Amino acid sequence: MVSCWIPPAIIRGMLAGIGVLILSAQFHVMLDSKPIGKGIANLLAIPAAVMSAVSSGDPALQVFNIGMLTIVVIVLWAALRQASLKYCRAH
Repeated sequence: MVSCWIPPAIIRGMLAGIGVLILSAQFHVMLDSKPIGKGIANLLAIPAAVMSAVSSGDPALQVFNIGMLTIVVIVLWAALRQASLKYCRAH
């Protein structure tokens, strides 16, 4: 079994890294622009893309606000959900 040789921390770190790369690419899509192509370049270009959307005032700013609201709800959902809903199964 290969899973015995790879510690869970390495798997979690790899999955977190993949998640950051996907987030950095999709953040540009949320702002109605194209991803740059490289992972670190996408990540470093996020502030400039946000400033561009804010300064232009076009519909990309509205989309940015909706996207950020969605991200905030997703992050806070675990803290705000009721304990009774924690064990509610989806059917």
